[in-house]
Amino acid sequence: MKHNILTLIRSEQYKSKGNQGALWALLFPVAIVLLGAAYAVFSGRTGVTWTSVYGDFVLTLFNLTYPMVIALVVFSLCSLEYRNDNLKLIFTLPVKASSIYVAKFTYLFFVVFASALAGFLSFILCGYIIGLSGAGTFDFAFMPIIAVAFVRLFIALMVIASIQNVISWLFRSFVTPVGFACFITFAAMFAFSGKTWYGYVPYVSIQKALRGMLNSVSVLDRSDCFGIAIILLFAILAAPIFLRLRKAKG
Repeated sequence: MKHNILTLIRSEQYKSKGNQGALWALLFPVAIVLLGAAYAVFSGRTGVTWTSVYGDFVLTLFNLTYPMVIALVVFSLCSLEYRNDNLKLIFTLPVKASSIYVAKFTYLFFVVFASALAGFLSFILCGYIIGLSGAGTFDFAFMPIIAVAFVRLFIALMVIASIQNVISWLFRSFVTPVGFACFITFAAMFAFSGKTWYGYVPYVSIQKALRGMLNSVSVLDRSDCFGIAIILLFAILAAPIFLRLRKAKG
C-alpha cells in the first residue's frame, strides 16, 4: 500500500505539470514579498524594518488575496480529474480508492507547504538584500520568530485548502469555490474584525499568523491547534465526497 500511495503521489505531480495551479501557489507569495521589498526600498522610508513591510504591505495583501489564490489552486488540482475521463480511469487502477484520495490530499499538502516555504525563503533573501542596501537591517536573531510565523501561515493556508477541497469536489465550476472564498474573506474582515475570536475564523487567520511575528510571538496558540483540528476534520469530510464520485462514474 505504501508503494501504491507513493506511486499515486508521483502520478499527481506528473498530471499537474500541465496545470498552472501549483505554479501559482509557488509564485504568488514570492511576488507579494518582492512587491513588499520594492515598497520598502523605493517608498523613501529610510530605516524601514521587515516588520514594518509586513504590517504595511505584505500582511494586508496576503490576507486579502491568499485565500482566493488557494481556492483557485485547489480547484485547479481537482478539476484535472474531470478532464478526459480521468476520474473513470483512476478508479479502474488496481489500488484502493481510499489510497487514491490519501495520495491526492498528500499532494495538496505538499503544494501548500511549498507555497508557504517559497514565501519564507524569499522573505529571508529579500530581507538580506535590503539590509545590504542600507534601507534597513535584517536581524537573523529574529529568524526563529519568523519561522514560527510561517508555520502558523502554513496551518492557516492548509485550513483554507482543506475547506476548499471539500467545496471543489462538490462543484465543478470554479465560480462557487472561488466566490465562497472571496465572500467569507471579505465578510469576515468587515463583520468580525476586532472580535476576540477573529483569529479563529479560517479565511482571515492568515492575518493573525503574520501579526504574531510583529508581536514577537514564538509559540503556537489555541487558534493554531483549532486550525489543525479543522484540517483533520475537512480532510475526513472530503473523503466520502471524493469516493462518491466513483459511484457516479461507475
